[in-house]
Amino acid sequence: MKTLLAAVKAAVEGAGWRTEIVPDPDRLPESRKLPVVTLADAGQTPVREGLNETTTELRVQVAVYHAVADDEKAVMGGGHRQGVLEAERQVRELLTDNDLGLADIEDAWPEAVGAVEYFGNEREVFARKAFTMVYRRVDT
Repeated sequence: MKTLLAAVKAAVEGAGWRTEIVPDPDRLPESRKLPVVTLADAGQTPVREGLNETTTELRVQVAVYHAVADDEKAVMGGGHRQGVLEAERQVRELLTDNDLGLADIEDAWPEAVGAVEYFGNEREVFARKAFTMVYRRVDT
């Protein structure tokens, strides 16, 4: 998982996104420099493909965070700034079907895409849109 998280981070940063690996996918990143993409270990599932082949489905929780000054612009974008919907779509498309240069990854797809969520306090509000990427690794 460590190698996979590092490869996902490198790919997302290579596309120009500030990226952090976090221990809890539901916690706001400490840096608060937005927008930011967070990555977290979301578990793995061994899958037996046949008598002699086993694969593992590794999951990475990906979340895009945006600051909210105007609710509609945070979601839809406006002016020179894209919204959280467009930002999440770009990151998801970057990672879909991308083996990240790892020889043992044979497939990558988004498993679940969540709704836009809002949270924060009276001084600052954030929008988040998250999805789970599945990476199929060939083990034998």
